[in-house]
Amino acid sequence: MTKKIALYYTHKESLGHTSRVLNILAALKKKFSSSVNLTVFQAGKPQKWLKIPEGITWINLPDPFFSRSSFYQRRGGGASSAHYAGQRSELMLSYLRRNPPDLFVTEFFPFGRQECRFELLPVLTFLKKKRIALAATIGYPFIVRDTLSIMTEYAQLYDQFLIHTPKDLETPYLAASISHLQLRKAYLEVMSLLAPKIKYTGYILPSMLEADEAALLKRPKPTSRKRGRKKIFVSRGGGVIYPKIIADALLAAQRFQDELDFTIICGPATSRDELVIFMRLLREGKLKNVRLKMYVEDFPCLLKDSDVSVSMAGYNTSAQLLYFGKPSVLIPSSVDPELASGYCSEQLSRAELLKKLIGAEVLDYKALKVDQLESAIRKMLIGNKKTVIPREWFFGADITAEILAQ
Repeated sequence: MTKKIALYYTHKESLGHTSRVLNILAALKKKFSSSVNLTVFQAGKPQKWLKIPEGITWINLPDPFFSRSSFYQRRGGGASSAHYAGQRSELMLSYLRRNPPDLFVTEFFPFGRQECRFELLPVLTFLKKKRIALAATIGYPFIVRDTLSIMTEYAQLYDQFLIHTPKDLETPYLAASISHLQLRKAYLEVMSLLAPKIKYTGYILPSMLEADEAALLKRPKPTSRKRGRKKIFVSRGGGVIYPKIIADALLAAQRFQDELDFTIICGPATSRDELVIFMRLLREGKLKNVRLKMYVEDFPCLLKDSDVSVSMAGYNTSAQLLYFGKPSVLIPSSVDPELASGYCSEQLSRAELLKKLIGAEVLDYKALKVDQLESAIRKMLIGNKKTVIPREWFFGADITAEILAQ
């Protein structure tokens, strides 16, 4: 018997949410290709680089959200946000009435992206009346703290929450990062309240890594431009914030002209103005030891082949850093945890986790200087003390697929 699964997600132009969804879909197709029917409602800006998986009904919802403006407002103003949310909601409802699923899954919501409620509430209410199961797939146990009441209200509609970390790993670090005692207490109380519905799956790795682990780990390193030169791999995720990471990496690369090769990924959502600055730095520095790209398909291979990684502390990159035990310089998003309502401050606590487990060097973006970055890279080249990471932490995609397909 075929199980029908519909999934809703949006991304604010970041790679993290899209990558996690694609890896879950890949695991479902690999393990249950003949017994699942998959539909995806994608509510963000269409990503041109995205390869839509075969055999999946993929629906890009109209009037998508944009990261550089309010989440639920249409670019250019005009009609109210409720109007555009209503359009997206009605399109989903029209499809779901004709093709009712056995399971409806939301990515991240209701733990975050509370703005999604404007279009999801009619859908969730309809599905609940039809007694259709509701689940959420969540990268990490983060709650947007200024909307705890909204989150707990919507959580009552769901049957289960799949959190894609090892059990009890990131939650204590997140709680410890909340200095306000009442807010920390509220966070822990909500997590305790939802505990009966929560299943921890472990980290989700890229499908190419899970599928070809043995081949990838044995894959010889590509030869460098000069024998013996080490490789620095710099990335910032989706490319919508923290451009100084890329700019300072280009400036640091100039100091390593005779020592190191750099691959720098500035992100597919890099703005035109940002790209002009990056290209000018590349040109003026005469950086023959730098390969600058907006996006690469073989990210895990390049990360595995590098000697040091420089990145933010986003979910997908961090999971791979743990998996490879990679010497790392982390520049996490520094939004104050108890004030975070946009970019998630889970990066602050995750950076501390990686500092403890694999000896990562953590820098503050607001105070970032080229000298600091250079020094951190040199420190990581010497080596770092690591903890042995359990392999069972990284079976998240397969475990998630098995739970959803049940």
